[in-house]
Formats: sequence, C-alpha cells, structure tokens
Amino acid sequence: MNGGSRLAARVAWMLAAAAVCAGCATVPPVQLAYTPGSGDELTSSPLPCAGDAPAAASAPDGARLPGPLLRILSWNLHKNADPGWDADLARFAAASDLLLIQEVALTPALRKVLDGAGHARWMMAGSWGQGGVETGVLSAARVAALAACVQRSVEPLLQLPKTALIARFALHGAQEVLAVANLHAINFTLGLDEYRAQLDQLTSELAGHRGPIVVGGDFNTWSRARLDAMHEAMQRLGLTAVLPQAETRTRVLGRQIDFVFVRGLEVVAASAPQVASSDHNPMLATLRVPATAASR
Repeated sequence: MNGGSRLAARVAWMLAAAAVCAGCATVPPVQLAYTPGSGDELTSSPLPCAGDAPAAASAPDGARLPGPLLRILSWNLHKNADPGWDADLARFAAASDLLLIQEVALTPALRKVLDGAGHARWMMAGSWGQGGVETGVLSAARVAALAACVQRSVEPLLQLPKTALIARFALHGAQEVLAVANLHAINFTLGLDEYRAQLDQLTSELAGHRGPIVVGGDFNTWSRARLDAMHEAMQRLGLTAVLPQAETRTRVLGRQIDFVFVRGLEVVAASAPQVASSDHNPMLATLRVPATAASR
C-alpha cells in the first residue's frame, strides 16, 4: 500500500475512532513546551507566543545555525509507529542541520536517535499524552534557539489539539534572525473556519519578523479550499513553496499535504524520498543564505 493509500485508510480509521481517542488521551489545560532535562528527565512549561522575539542576532559563531548552506528535514513521523522509523530518522537527521518533525512521540528511543545524530538541542510543542508519552511537533538543531514559543488549536471533531512551534535562531552569514515555524495543521473540520484561524494565528506571530523565515510541516491540504487557504496565508508573509526536483511528496485525495516555505533564503536542492517508515514521505531542502543578507 503506498503512502497516499495508507493515509486515506488512516483518515477513515481515525474518524471512526474519534470518540475513543478523545477519551483515552490526556490534554493539559495549557499547552506545554518540553525540553531535555537532566538525565532522562524532561522539563515542561507554558511558552505562549507574545510577539517579543529577538530583534537581531548577536550570538557567536558556535551558537549559530550553519551557513551559507542550511539543510532542513521536515517529516510527519506517524508517532514513531512504523518499522524502520529510527534508522531512517537517524540517517536524515545526521545529514540535516535543522529538524522539523510532526506527530512525534517523545519516547526514550526518539531521544536516543536525536542525541546520536547530534541534535541534542530540541523542543517539543505538546499536543496530548497517552500512557505517559507526549505527542506533538518537535524542532531540533545542534545549537540552541534564541527564543521559542508554542501555539495550539483544537480539532473540532476529534477534540484533540494540533500544535505549532515557532523558534528564532542566529544564522551564520546573516545579520538578521531566522524564524522557523513547525506546524501540524488541523485535519478534521466541517468547514474552513478553524483551519484558517490556525493559519492566521501562525502568520500573526510571524508578521512583524523582518529576517528570513522557514515554515514547514504537515498542512493537511487534502482539498482545493485548504490548499488555497494555505497559499494565501503564506503569501501574506512573502513566502514561496520549496518544490522537490521529483514530485514524490505524499498525497491525500490526490493533493500534497507536506510543505516547506521560505523567505529570504535561496533554494539549492529539495527532495521527498520515498519511505516505508511513516505514512508521510519526508521533505529535505538545502537552502543558501544569499550574499546580500550578510552585507546588509
């Protein structure tokens, strides 16, 4: 069964199991951001977006994302549930500077893979927990973010949150701060109101950002109306879509649902390798900091 067929089957199953899932999941009253603690422990705290991002990057070179080339992975990991996810994630992570992972289960096995690939600086925006394991979107790098915040929106049918994590990084070769948004978009709705509201929340946080931007994630754009809403939101920020050389991104109902958008960075290469370790194919992008960004 290909990725699109598996996703379509999964959609039907999830709708049938909505009441059960809502009953067995634990949703905190406020959204929490999870970061590594001492040993195997986690630290968690509310980290709402308030529009108070750093204005300029003053970090030393060792605390900056690499440049002029920046390699990015964006991947829905299907709760680390498919065989081979760990080997594929280790391989992609080792070759990437910045990881944007959606629908990830924060397990000891996941942390081992991240640490082994050198991505010990991670943060997760929690959606919900089950059996003591938190699920959400996770962003990871080899350097710490200058600042970060989390957002969540509740699925109107499943009554489970979908989340976004917005982080700001110093970037080698750029005088301005890089904003990076990692999004898992609302899926099951009867209309577009909640979907648009989630995108509006994200774009509002980024609207005042003057530096380069990367937005990646699972946008759940399985309809023409959703695709149009997504593109309208990204265009408001001046973002353009990164297109893989071969169009092998996962489709649902005939439409791609995984995207990476950029502003202020040049696209050098992009691909969506086909995998069996998730019901989504990952997106890989190599971006370049333009020379003008360093000279401003």
